[in-house]
Amino acid sequence: MSLSVLVIGSGQRVRRAALPALFSRPDAFHIAGIYSRKPKQIFAEDKIGEPASEALDVTALAGLDTATVAAADLIYICVSKGAVPAVLAQLAEHAAACHDRAPALLIDTPVLYFKHMAAAKLFRAFSAVWVAEDMSTLPWLDAVKEVAGPLGRRKRLTLDRSAFAYHGVALAKTLLCDMQLLRARRRALGTKTATGEARFERDYFFANGATARINEPRNYPTGGFRLECERGALADPGDAELAPGDLLLTCRFEAGRCCGFRITKDGNEVAATSLATHEIELLGDFPDDAAPGVIAHMDAMKRVGFARLLDRIAAAKPLWQLNDGLDDMWIDYLTEKSGRWRKTPLTSAHSKTARGLVGLAMSLALKVKG
Repeated sequence: MSLSVLVIGSGQRVRRAALPALFSRPDAFHIAGIYSRKPKQIFAEDKIGEPASEALDVTALAGLDTATVAAADLIYICVSKGAVPAVLAQLAEHAAACHDRAPALLIDTPVLYFKHMAAAKLFRAFSAVWVAEDMSTLPWLDAVKEVAGPLGRRKRLTLDRSAFAYHGVALAKTLLCDMQLLRARRRALGTKTATGEARFERDYFFANGATARINEPRNYPTGGFRLECERGALADPGDAELAPGDLLLTCRFEAGRCCGFRITKDGNEVAATSLATHEIELLGDFPDDAAPGVIAHMDAMKRVGFARLLDRIAAAKPLWQLNDGLDDMWIDYLTEKSGRWRKTPLTSAHSKTARGLVGLAMSLALKVKG
């Protein structure tokens, strides 16, 4: 039995990731409607950068009614972040009227802006709330798991130009197997890229003793990562050199398609994983000179990551929880603003007290501003 999905939004993320992922699994999902601020027609993308030939109708959000919401199993929200509170309020009103038939909600990152935390109470209207953090379900993470045992405890992660903001926090949590960050800091390096962007580095310190560093700005075509463990390291070095002795993670190409991933050491295969047929189709065609690393193709990888999020929903498996997504946003926002963040009962979205106080403060601030 397929799940009925309402899509709220019609932007690039919807056209390039959500709709293709939903269409790739017609056995598991049925799109009950696409809603946006204004009625229009859009084209989902069959492949990255290649619009499909069939136009899709988008209905004005003002026309959404309670009966339509009640008939849905899942609502996916992907609208401009400034519009989230108003859209969430409209959907929550309908969901509350559904009583025991309220749908689940999948909301895009960063869930809410810090200044909109007063709207967090609206999530109570839905039967469940998950966050569409596709960094937690990237397809090459399976290959990392293949060598995790022999490499031992994961100690240090470097994301070199390969992650951005709250997505970087989520990827670091995933790769280091720890959802509990203790502190973070961000500092300017005083230098710029060839295109004039300032360089920064962010450091994260986890409860399990692991650390992560993110080098900014993000640049997928040249970026890479290195995961240091007790008994070795795994890397996609991007445009840098592979350190001697490191395991190398690359895409496995066949006939112009990425069909999985390979881990090698000194040119010898150590492990390999395969993708499902619909995932290979979602990635699309690759040129003969495509970079072998996974980070260079992160836009396509995140598309499959989104499909895997949907697969987990269909299988009723845990996803990135609401407070995890809010926590990623808080850590990123507070580190960006002050240069430092430390977990306390008043600075973590996992704290009910903190969520309540911030929501109250933001609500009062909006009233004063109004």
